[in-house]
Amino acid sequence: MVHEQGYRVTPVYKGGSTAPYADGQTYPDPTAPEWKRAVAAGVVLGDAVLLDYDGNKAQGGITPLEALAPMLGLDDMPHAVQENTDGDSLHFLFKRTEGFQCKASNDGWLPHIDVKTGNQLMHLKPGKIVNDSELPRLAELPPAPPMLLDALALQVV
Repeated sequence: MVHEQGYRVTPVYKGGSTAPYADGQTYPDPTAPEWKRAVAAGVVLGDAVLLDYDGNKAQGGITPLEALAPMLGLDDMPHAVQENTDGDSLHFLFKRTEGFQCKASNDGWLPHIDVKTGNQLMHLKPGKIVNDSELPRLAELPPAPPMLLDALALQVV
């Protein structure tokens, strides 16, 4: 499903290591030997921007979703593409502006909220729900809010 939606995919192993993917490799065949020991699928973000909302780890110390949307200049948060069964660990995808030069991640951008793009991965883990049973195509993603792009902007010193 991931490959069919236009993303590259790599197996993720216990401990977080992966099959090589930095040089454009992708592993769309789930019966390939690389997948035998996999515990999750890693979606290579490319031109997508991931907002990784870890409310399950925050114990109340996270920006509430209803406050996050206006902070990002949005009326509402888009539909999460993946979530846990409690609905407090959420993945939101946006499309990066074409040609926007940036760093690949800003972990801890806000407490328990990471922002990732480029050669970073979004992990599709067992026990989490991929909403609508498939990821949206990159062209279908809403544009990344300027605040998220600012979080990834390269700092010129």
